[in-house]
Amino acid sequence: MSYRCIKLKLNQLELSKMTLKLWFVCIMSFLCPFYVGASAVQPEDFPVPPVEREESLLAEYSQNELLSMELRVEATSNLGLYYGPNAIIAVARASRSEHTEMRLAAIQAAKQWEGRAKWDVISPMLNDNNQDVSEEAVQVLIQIWQILSPSHQEYLDKYVDEYLNRLPLTLEGDIKKAWFYRIQQKEDLIEDQYERMYALYDDPRTAVIHSEYLRDIGNTAQAREVLEKAAIKHPNDARLQYGLGLSYHRSGDVMKSKQSLSQAVTLAPTNSKYAYVYASTVRDSDVHQAAKLFDKAYQLNQEPAYLYALCDALLESKQNAKPCLDSLKRVAPENVVTELKERY
Repeated sequence: MSYRCIKLKLNQLELSKMTLKLWFVCIMSFLCPFYVGASAVQPEDFPVPPVEREESLLAEYSQNELLSMELRVEATSNLGLYYGPNAIIAVARASRSEHTEMRLAAIQAAKQWEGRAKWDVISPMLNDNNQDVSEEAVQVLIQIWQILSPSHQEYLDKYVDEYLNRLPLTLEGDIKKAWFYRIQQKEDLIEDQYERMYALYDDPRTAVIHSEYLRDIGNTAQAREVLEKAAIKHPNDARLQYGLGLSYHRSGDVMKSKQSLSQAVTLAPTNSKYAYVYASTVRDSDVHQAAKLFDKAYQLNQEPAYLYALCDALLESKQNAKPCLDSLKRVAPENVVTELKERY
C-alpha cells in the first residue's frame, strides 16, 4: 500500500472516528499519560498544523494493534518523513516490537533520519534474533560509517564481519563486499577484492565498480583505462559505454563522450538516465536533438527534472512549449515556471 493510499485512508477515517476518538483518547490519556495518540486530537480553537497532524495520525496507526499489519507497517515506515516526538516514540516502540515486520519498518523509518537518531534506533537491532532484521540494520548503519565515533565503528565492525562472512560466493555477494570495504576505506582489502572478482567472473560490472572506486580516489586516468579495456571485451554493454562517456566528458574529450553516451542510449533504450545525460551533453550543439532526448527520458520516467529540461529546450528552440509548461506547473513551484518562461 502506497503512502498516498495511507493518507487517503487517514482522511476518510478521521471525521467518522473523531467523536469516538475524543472519548478513547480521554480514557487512554487518563490510564496512560504518555499515550502518543493523545496529541492526535486538539480542541478546534487550537488547530494542529497539517504536518504535525499527519505525523500524529501515522504514529497512532503504527501503534494500533487492532489495525492490519500491512497498514501498521506502512504507517511506521512513513514516519521516517517526520522527526517530531510522536514519530520518534512510535518508531522506537516499533523497533522493540515482537513482530519482525514492525522492526524492519522501524529500520526503514529511521533510515531516513540523520546521524545520531539513526544510530540510536537501529543499533540495538544489530544483534536481533531475526537474521533479516540484523542484516538490514548492518546495511543501513554502514552508510553512516564515516560520521561514527571510533567506539561506534568498533562496535559495528564486528557485525559487519559477521554479515560479510554470510554473503554468498557469487558476483552479487562480492560486489556488496567491495562496497563495504570502500565505505570503510579498507584499501588493501579493496584491491584484493577486485583482483579476485576479475579472476572469477567475466562480467563488465566488475570493471564498472572498479573504475568508480579509482575515480573516487583520484585515479581518473586509470579508471578510464579500466573501462576502455573492458569495453573492448564487452562492446555491447551499455554500462561500460555510459561510464566511458562520463569519463571522456570529465577529461574534456567531447567527441568521444558523445559517441559513448549515444551508444549507451542505443544499447539501453529504456534507461531514462542515459537519455537525460546524453541530451545534456548535446544541448549546446543541437538543442532540437536534446529536446527529443529529454522528451524520451521523461516518457520513460516522469522525473520533474527531466520535464524542466524538456521545457527549457523547447523554449530555446522556439518550439511549442505550452503543453510542457502546463505539465510543469502541476509538479513545480509557480516561481520556477515563471522564471523559466521569463528567460525566453
